[in-house]
Amino acid sequence: MVLIPARMSEAEEQRWVNVMLDKLAAQESKRSLGDAELAERARRLSDQYFGGRARPTSVRWVTNQNTRWGSCTPAEGSIRLSHRLQGMPEYVVDYVLVHELAHLLVPDTAPASGSCWSPTRARSGPGATSKAWSPPSGCRMCPVRG
Repeated sequence: MVLIPARMSEAEEQRWVNVMLDKLAAQESKRSLGDAELAERARRLSDQYFGGRARPTSVRWVTNQNTRWGSCTPAEGSIRLSHRLQGMPEYVVDYVLVHELAHLLVPDTAPASGSCWSPTRARSGPGATSKAWSPPSGCRMCPVRG
């Protein structure tokens, strides 16, 4: 719904409705990365934080992860992110992606050590230390610490 002043003509009303719809569409397109954009983002993060050593074969959104934010299968090189992350701030998606990229390099992290979160905390920028957001549950291999 778009609220406009009653004094606007029909032409002005239509123009403002179109402007607002265009703005809304632009916001939505920024929030919803496709799988290709997600893979490119993972590549950039790997270059930035891991010297390009973490190279997933695929990175994609999935709808079947309701208890995790992301998962990684190191043997296949695949990373999957929960669709629940779509629309969240970029640093949140980056935080989870860096964590999953770390699993490509350290696949068999011991659950008690929490060591797979150490590289994520040290490397992933504002999401890593933000009190505004932190992952509510651990990955399948280790708990969230911190």
